[in-house]
Amino acid sequence: MTIKEFRTSKGLTQGELADALGISVSSERAYEYGVRQPSAAVIAKIIEVYGVDLNAPAEEKKPAKRTRKKKEEAVAEEKKTPKLIIQSAMGGEIALEDILAKVGDVDTLYIKPEDNAAYWVKGDQSGAVNLW
Repeated sequence: MTIKEFRTSKGLTQGELADALGISVSSERAYEYGVRQPSAAVIAKIIEVYGVDLNAPAEEKKPAKRTRKKKEEAVAEEKKTPKLIIQSAMGGEIALEDILAKVGDVDTLYIKPEDNAAYWVKGDQSGAVNLW
């Protein structure tokens, strides 16, 4: 069990645990973030006050490692998704994802390359965005 798991299981804030152990909040944070290891005296205080042994073996939950093959598969999957490119009457190009970034979350989007604009509708509001 980590100090953070212990603290949250007891419903304590970092300050409350630090006070109970007679240490500073910054020391408690350093222990939680793994910057420093608690001294034997702090561990003894935890055992004395709360009856929990932080040195007891705990089941570690490690994230699954991403193998090289999985990384390559993810890159290949990204490459499979084609980009939709809109070309203006003047020869300019813009990707659909760039248009969506400009207009945000909308209900309807009309793209008119001949006007060099995208017209959007969201609820009872509408507007236009110049694309090039």
